[in-house]
Amino acid sequence: MPTLQELKDKWFLSIGQFDEYGLTIRHPDSLISLSTDDNHVVPIAESQTYRAIWYSLLQDAMATPGSRVFHATWNISNAEIIPSDPNSKAMDALIAVANEWGGQEVYALINARTKFAYNLDDEVEYLAARGVKAILDTNFPAAGTSHQKFFVSKLSNVEGTALVGCDVAGGFNSDPGVHEVGVMIQGQAVSDLEQSFVERWNSPYNEP
Repeated sequence: MPTLQELKDKWFLSIGQFDEYGLTIRHPDSLISLSTDDNHVVPIAESQTYRAIWYSLLQDAMATPGSRVFHATWNISNAEIIPSDPNSKAMDALIAVANEWGGQEVYALINARTKFAYNLDDEVEYLAARGVKAILDTNFPAAGTSHQKFFVSKLSNVEGTALVGCDVAGGFNSDPGVHEVGVMIQGQAVSDLEQSFVERWNSPYNEP
């Protein structure tokens, strides 16, 4: 059986690989670790299950004053998250949290490089006009953007939770459901994902 270090060497990019792809040029002072230990990771094999957990975490944030939500995505639409529940529309769910009475904050980082297939300017304007802090993210080339999908929920009274791997948009409830798979994470990696979001958000390359 491989050791933990052997698995890390196999699955995580090294600093040298970051240099090769030019990523450290964009964030030379990044505080993000290459990897962290002792995280609790749960695979989510079906995209519809991922979306249901995403929606549930938003409901928890809406009920918890002072919570913060960070949503980074390749694509987004106002599609129903829970089948046959018209109140579960994705963009409206983000807006509902942002407008809750308890000072909750919602940030949406929408990938600008989808313009070769989708134009998401209207979605960003829709969110921003309704209380969500939403901008277009231009930090990554089109060839690498499919992997920049994650969601961090930071409730004020419990440890943060992250979801990684799936879009929350119409037409993405895959058939078969395993077309997109994701993971739910609790532990130090959640803070690193949040830090990644902050670094990308503060990049001078982004479009307001």
